[in-house]
Amino acid sequence: MAVQNFLGSSCGYMCDVVYDTETYTAHIHSTYHEVSRLTTQVWLKPGIHAKLSFNMEEQNYLRQNDWGTCKVQNGETYNHIGCLKQCYVEAYRNSDKQGPKLNNEQPDGGVQELVVDAGPQRRFSMIPSMNSQLGMKLGAGFAFIFSAFNSQGLIEVAVLRKKAETAPETGITTNSGYYSLSIIYFFFTFFNLVIPSIVKKLGAKWSQIIGASGYLFFMLTFLYLNVYLLYFGSAVLGAGAALLWAGNGCYLVEISRRNKMERNSGIMWAMLQSSLITGGIFLIYVLRSGDLSNSFNFIYMAFSAVIALGIAVLIFMPNNPGQYGQQNEDLDHSIEEQLIPPEPDSTPVVEPSFGEQLKSMISLLLTPNMLCLAVLFVYSGLEMTFYTGVYTSCLSATIPLKAFSDLVIPYNALLIGAGQIVGGVLTGPLGRLLRLRSQHIIFLAFVGHLTAFGLAYLCLPYDSTVRTSDATTYMAPTLNLTLIISFLLGVSDAFWQTQIYVTIGQTFKEDPVNAFAIFKFFQSMAACVSFFYSSFLYLPSQLLILIVGCLASTLFFLKVKLEIDSTSVEAVREREI
Repeated sequence: MAVQNFLGSSCGYMCDVVYDTETYTAHIHSTYHEVSRLTTQVWLKPGIHAKLSFNMEEQNYLRQNDWGTCKVQNGETYNHIGCLKQCYVEAYRNSDKQGPKLNNEQPDGGVQELVVDAGPQRRFSMIPSMNSQLGMKLGAGFAFIFSAFNSQGLIEVAVLRKKAETAPETGITTNSGYYSLSIIYFFFTFFNLVIPSIVKKLGAKWSQIIGASGYLFFMLTFLYLNVYLLYFGSAVLGAGAALLWAGNGCYLVEISRRNKMERNSGIMWAMLQSSLITGGIFLIYVLRSGDLSNSFNFIYMAFSAVIALGIAVLIFMPNNPGQYGQQNEDLDHSIEEQLIPPEPDSTPVVEPSFGEQLKSMISLLLTPNMLCLAVLFVYSGLEMTFYTGVYTSCLSATIPLKAFSDLVIPYNALLIGAGQIVGGVLTGPLGRLLRLRSQHIIFLAFVGHLTAFGLAYLCLPYDSTVRTSDATTYMAPTLNLTLIISFLLGVSDAFWQTQIYVTIGQTFKEDPVNAFAIFKFFQSMAACVSFFYSSFLYLPSQLLILIVGCLASTLFFLKVKLEIDSTSVEAVREREI
């Protein structure tokens, strides 16, 4: 027998009851203020919920010194959110007149552990929403997949330009790299319209696995290079990417407490972007003894194998990450944190049709906050396009940098990856220590991107986006200068991406699938358009678009953040009245 009941000291804390098969009753005594709602999560075993119902003598709240009774019944689910400063908890089996009891009182109301007094004592400790094992598995799977995909994205335009010269029979042209990337994001964009219903049917885990398989297929097309197969593989990858990222966003929400979403997304983002470090090291090792043309087959065979390894890691992830994480958490969370709760599940779920799903997405899109965030989503696609493809193609086309041969790309990949890791760490573990708020992080991202864009304008030829060039520049292009730009691009992108994830998780927790799908829709649509116009638009024009987008995104983010903060303060005040 195991009974566990937690009542916290601040609004929105957890009340968890874990039991075996019998029915238990708990009496709740409030010694501070009033309790209008209580948060409840109940598990029989991983993936199986039970119901904790409240009988408060026809009242829907507890006032000071009032008592309430709650019963645990097998096989049902119920969730509440609550506010309790200090409490006394007593739980016993219905068949027993006395005990076993769970008793705990603390001056500040924080409940750290409860003891079953009857029979052999069992102690239960409060646990975080995402344990290190689960987080490392998720990050490792994505690190494998994107160590291959991100690295190939940095070299794809340069590789296909060389293939256009050495293997014209394949139909590859000098712009095939841009077209391939544009096709990827075109299909990514429009598959996001149907992805929510698919993710709900497949689940977050299997959505990620099936989506990652599209990345593997794309890599394999390079081993049998043909322009039509390349473009078909790009379309498959785009559809798979929509599944992968929508599933990943939902997976993060499922395993995160509300105040831990920022930490969890920062950790995953840092591990994900470490892939650029490993990918860069791999490319340096390969290219020191050859060039992209001679090492072509070996590089893409290695990329395919690494993606397959990442898929294998995802296969062994738990199907129900929320329940898995809940049973293995530690004591490291504040009294203000709570799980991002699911909706009540007491009635049968009817799957919405495509039309209903699309209508739901449009309704969410038309909300004021989502319209503001759409500007950020578009900008994230534009700047992602620049650092993942356009910038490195400019480097490979800049004649003064030819002294470093093809190694200039992996060197810069290392610094982009280092910047991504630093950004992820600053928004994750160190962010809380340094008391960095979202506004601070976005300001740093704003300054970092404007600096990087300015340096790129000064040191790279204006026409390097479309051809090999040695045009006059305001500053001489050097390897060290390009590395500084790469680091700024990496750290600023990490800041933007993690804050977008955090804001979506906090603002649209009731409908995260649609929210993340809308995010990816606008991001990928912007990337699709950007890769297409990169095939003919000169560098200064592209940088101007990025600067305007950066300024607009910063302003709209601050607007949404201020509104969220003011709403949270008002909600707390209402509960205290």
